[in-house]
Amino acid sequence: MSIQNVECGYVNQTQQLRNVKQPVNNQNLNVDLSTPEDSIELSTKKEITKEASTAKKVGVGLASLVLPGLGQLINGQGKKGAIQFISNAALRTGTTALAVACPPVAAVLLLGSIALNVGSIVDAVKNA
Repeated sequence: MSIQNVECGYVNQTQQLRNVKQPVNNQNLNVDLSTPEDSIELSTKKEITKEASTAKKVGVGLASLVLPGLGQLINGQGKKGAIQFISNAALRTGTTALAVACPPVAAVLLLGSIALNVGSIVDAVKNA
């Protein structure tokens, strides 16, 4: 991370911060004057939560792979998850019912179910 947005000279407990520009891009400026070195720490929300966010994205992606709509439920999008689950169940039921009677229609329904499942995974990861 670059600290180009913060310019300051030596700071001690009796001086005020000088030449500090406003942080940008959701950056938080934490000043700790309790240590003898008087440190200034600049961190972003993205750095702090990057690892947790990546783990959550993988988790909801796998959940949606196993059961379409489960990733949306984990993300707090219950209605969307229920719609995706019911839609996928209906497509797979139709595929099974028509597999013998009309294979071309069953193939189209199966492709629709696969597309819905992939869309569910992408949506869950995107909204994690």
